[in-house]
Amino acid sequence: MTGRNPVCKLSARNWLLVAISFLNIVPVSAQQLANYTQYMNNGTPYNSGFSLINKSSDITLSGKIQWAGIDGAPQSFLLNGNLQLAGLKASTGLVIRQDKFGSDNQSSASLFFAKAVAITSSTFLASSAHIGFETFNGSYSQLDPTDPLFRNDINVTSATVGIGVLLYNPDKFYIGVAMPSLRIGPSRFGPSSTLYISAGYLYEIDYKLAIKPSVLISYASKIPATADISTTLYLGTLGLGAGFNTNKEAAGIFSYHVSNIKMGYSYRTSLSNQVIGGISTGTHELSVGFYLGKNKIAKVQL
Repeated sequence: MTGRNPVCKLSARNWLLVAISFLNIVPVSAQQLANYTQYMNNGTPYNSGFSLINKSSDITLSGKIQWAGIDGAPQSFLLNGNLQLAGLKASTGLVIRQDKFGSDNQSSASLFFAKAVAITSSTFLASSAHIGFETFNGSYSQLDPTDPLFRNDINVTSATVGIGVLLYNPDKFYIGVAMPSLRIGPSRFGPSSTLYISAGYLYEIDYKLAIKPSVLISYASKIPATADISTTLYLGTLGLGAGFNTNKEAAGIFSYHVSNIKMGYSYRTSLSNQVIGGISTGTHELSVGFYLGKNKIAKVQL
């Protein structure tokens, strides 16, 4: 390490200490992956019934980076899309996620099918099913070949299944519960199977002015439940929001929809003033999505 920038490169032991201190990630135990701040604008990865609300085929790519400027800093990428099956009142799609932190690399992919049935003329109940796989790779031997603590690499692949239900009115609200990635067979490595409870309500003041409060609760075995809470003010298709989670983090959120394109940016930072060598643990998150077909966004979407 140099005197000018002592945090750009960390030793193998320091990476382990940083991981334990800030992410509770250790190579011999499972953990819960952090949620994306913009979950309220892209709920399909947490409950695929969400893909039915707007009745539009779409594809969304999201990415986030924490501790920008540090080698091996946490990075995450999320790709999800769905194809509407209008005749069946159903959708099918794919969710792919990759999370990197130092020598840890976690990846997952799953196919889903979601179908809705009408409860009333304006309220629907969607059920969904997933099948996929996840991998966990730890290249610890590259950190310090002379240290016995990092002698062995880890490569684990597991099959996953998932289910979910979502009650929604496409113009007003949604509430649901889902476990999209339940690991088949025990494993000490990789992310824990997580239960998600999600809800949102769209209050339209007029055609171009609306408020949407949302919440996403996450629970994994032996890990304290966390809640992400946000409120977004929509001025036409421009969204300005703020979020807070029970890990004592706050976020500012910006979104914009134009024609068939949706874009978003958020910045999340700790309220506990945690820093690494003077660098904040803030997280930058960017998303871009496309509505497929001829449907164009003319107003706020739930």
